[in-house]
Amino acid sequence: MNQQTHAKPTGNADEAKRRSARRRLSILRSAIVLAVATIALFVFILVQGDARRRQRAMEQAQWHANTLSKRVGESGVLPLNLEPEPAPGRQVDMLESLSRQEARYLRQSDRRVIVAQTTPVLRVFAPAGRAVIFFQHGRFDVEWLTVSQFDELYAQQQDEIRRLEADATPDRT
Repeated sequence: MNQQTHAKPTGNADEAKRRSARRRLSILRSAIVLAVATIALFVFILVQGDARRRQRAMEQAQWHANTLSKRVGESGVLPLNLEPEPAPGRQVDMLESLSRQEARYLRQSDRRVIVAQTTPVLRVFAPAGRAVIFFQHGRFDVEWLTVSQFDELYAQQQDEIRRLEADATPDRT
């Protein structure tokens, strides 16, 4: 046997290796592009969900604020009945609104009054928050607050209620 019959043609083998390497590289690129696109789509869906939940809470709070506005007379005084009315075809996610007693005390206050708030809206890419309905100078306004902002304002308001309650209670000494 001569050596030429046992020798492999190097040109074809190298070309096959290069094609195989290009094919693997192409598959790897496709997998990376697919992974990046999937992650981008997933992030987009989460961001849209965050925005939609916040928007729904704000719309519900605004609807409630609009119905409460009808209860404010010409005097522009905070109404005592702040209970939410049933929303047509919607569920009102109000966690809590002021009681009549709290509203009675806060009528004397000159500060913005937290009238009602939605349950906390959990978000993926932003801090959790609430749609909050405020009353001041005869108007209801709706704002978005983070949970920590709300907690701080709510604590201040509870302190104000306790102070006004103490001032209204005659000393029994």
